[in-house]
Amino acid sequence: MNYTANTIMRDGYCLHYCALTDPGCRRTHNEDAFLVDEEGLMFAVADGVGGLGGGEIASNMALAEFSSCFNTFRSKLCTPSTRLRRAIERANTAVFRHGHEHGKRIATTLSLMILQGQQAFIANVGDSRVYLWRHKRLRQLTTDHTVRQEMMENGLLSGNTPGPPGIDHLITRAVGAEEQVNADITPFSVEPGDSYLVCSDGVTSMLSDEEIQHVLGSMASPVQAGKVLVENAKAAGGNDNITLILFTVNQPEAGGKMVTADWS
Repeated sequence: MNYTANTIMRDGYCLHYCALTDPGCRRTHNEDAFLVDEEGLMFAVADGVGGLGGGEIASNMALAEFSSCFNTFRSKLCTPSTRLRRAIERANTAVFRHGHEHGKRIATTLSLMILQGQQAFIANVGDSRVYLWRHKRLRQLTTDHTVRQEMMENGLLSGNTPGPPGIDHLITRAVGAEEQVNADITPFSVEPGDSYLVCSDGVTSMLSDEEIQHVLGSMASPVQAGKVLVENAKAAGGNDNITLILFTVNQPEAGGKMVTADWS
């Protein structure tokens, strides 16, 4: 398990985060990647697909291109949503062209959250997710782009009913899969005390929302909870690479003293 953790004091908030990635129990290499931009308050996870190292290339390339483009547009007069969309389109073009030039199809999911003051912007392509933990309740903020989700929206599946074997969890959108990409971008209001989880399906395919909620409910710190989530996903089978970013958002206490967390 590889992880990084830190405390960020910026824009009137004190953010405690950890980012962890693990190949899991069945894979010999890791095609997931994560990005934490402390200056830009950006938290992103990508889950690559392609085989023979192609997925690893796709996930890392998408994050690098996205970050570079998003920061380039920071000084330009455009809305955060526009910057996000352009940066995701740039990442899509880079991954698609790389695959085309090397004669193979590679792609990646991309889910991320960017904070700007009391507002956040969430973007996703594929089935990596962003969750909110607020008032001891877990809420999924993204919608999966999968065959299963489409079947549920069309009334063909409900709840935990098994879908068609082998295809119900296939993703219907991915960065680099086609020449154009359609990302979901959503503004969201941030509240002090919020915790956010950005993760690949290596977490959510092994753990139910109830199991994730139980871990977050007993969270002593993002590091402690993040490690428990990874270990629980591995204990449940660890069939895929496991990557997550978990962070809490707090405000300074009176007198300017920053809220601190118990980092286990």
